[in-house]
Amino acid sequence: MKYFILFFCISTFSSAIADIGAMIGIDSTQGNAYARVNVFTSKDLIGYANGGTVYIFPAIIVSPASDPRVYVTVQLNINSSLTEPYVAVVSGINTLNATITVYRLSPGGTITEAASGEVDLNILVIPDVVFYPV
Repeated sequence: MKYFILFFCISTFSSAIADIGAMIGIDSTQGNAYARVNVFTSKDLIGYANGGTVYIFPAIIVSPASDPRVYVTVQLNINSSLTEPYVAVVSGINTLNATITVYRLSPGGTITEAASGEVDLNILVIPDVVFYPV
């Protein structure tokens, strides 16, 4: 089975939770069978809260069939350390939300959780797409 992923934007919607606007067209071919699935994605920039930030997925991308894929990058802000790297860990993911915890790696190997407001999180959520054989 081969998958071809094509990214394109159709429009921009606004939501109190996140920006929803990119649509991904996913093409699949198996033998001479062809399928296309279009899914909405969600992106957001939020501040980190100590103890783990729970990110609630927008209703338009929630699927009871499977957990979505969550991609996170840590964005430094005015409160961030410029000499210590940060690592984001996505855990507790389910069909409705995900918990994101950020750790700071200090010189000497000490690992501590980032303080509230120390960093911001760029989050991209893509629903998991399942193709069934035809």
